[in-house]
Amino acid sequence: MALNLNKGKSGDRTYEEHPRGTFAMTLADVVDEGLRDTPWGEKHEYRLSFLTTAKMSGGLNFMISTWVRKSLSKGPKGPSHMVSVFEALRNQEIEAFDLTAFEDELELMESCIGRGCLGVVTQKPGKDGKVRSRLDAAKISPIPDGMVHPPIPGEFKRKRDRDGYAPPEKSPKQKIAHLWATAEDRSVTLVGDASLKEQIVREVYANFNLGSTAEAIESPDFERIIYALQAWTAPKSEQKASVPEVAGSDVPF
Repeated sequence: MALNLNKGKSGDRTYEEHPRGTFAMTLADVVDEGLRDTPWGEKHEYRLSFLTTAKMSGGLNFMISTWVRKSLSKGPKGPSHMVSVFEALRNQEIEAFDLTAFEDELELMESCIGRGCLGVVTQKPGKDGKVRSRLDAAKISPIPDGMVHPPIPGEFKRKRDRDGYAPPEKSPKQKIAHLWATAEDRSVTLVGDASLKEQIVREVYANFNLGSTAEAIESPDFERIIYALQAWTAPKSEQKASVPEVAGSDVPF
């Protein structure tokens, strides 16, 4: 087991690195981290935190986290890490689930909290020479029948329930998805020349809609679409007769 000296704002303190090996684990928390810098550019990621059977020197179970990209891809090259972790926790193929029953990918992953799996923890020195433990999302697998995984303590608080937590700012794509879902839930009648607008927004929204099989397109003006959706989903007393044109806009509203 490795000990590191953490020189943080609260002062120097030692902390224990998770030992290497394969452990039974329990998904304890899922946190929407928003857009994060990765070697492949900015990606929307979730942090998955697992309680493991490994014990710290004080007798408590270790907690270790891994990050997965927000993606329900399951193509010829294999599933995304989010899908593979979901299938390991559920011990079922994702195709067995009705994805439309979940509001979004976050709710999908949150449905696995409390479920067990097997995880492989490795250790590797960083550039600063400190040894750090790592949980590889790609190596998370179903827990064997009869194997015990640790229960989540009753006093455990998810990050979203802790003081000072603020959710990440929604990206333009997320705002579009939320506003369009609101329009569908409220059966909003779009005002103005709605046919072309609705077609474009539906196609753009297909980029982000959970489980959507519609053909996705790209748009250079997400803020324009957000503005239109806000106008369309406002209470009827506040709706405008039409959405004004914006000079230079590439979206043909």
